[in-house]
Amino acid sequence: MACSTESTAEQPPYLIAHLTKDGKEQSLVTHLLETSQLAEKFAAKIGLPEIGEIAGLLHDFGKASAKFQGYLRSKQGLINPDEDGYVDAQRGEVDHSTAGAQAEMMRGHDFLAGDE
Repeated sequence: MACSTESTAEQPPYLIAHLTKDGKEQSLVTHLLETSQLAEKFAAKIGLPEIGEIAGLLHDFGKASAKFQGYLRSKQGLINPDEDGYVDAQRGEVDHSTAGAQAEMMRGHDFLAGDE
């Protein structure tokens, strides 16, 4: 599925989370919201639904970075190796998983220490 990565005044760029098992793109927003709902439900079992919800929203926050989006689009063949934005990287070489934790730490939250 080809999609535009160009931003317009009406619509921001489409962010991809990953390809589903049937080869379709899952939007990052959909992925984060669905994961958040599941994480909230699981964390509610130990009395921490809000923490689960936030963790679900932030777990792949770094996938919104230009480098990660370039990596995904490059791997899918949506960006030619000669074009700007092409990222030549292997799975796991472009960090996406620490951005959410970094964002919360910058805001002064340390969930492990109980600082909500």
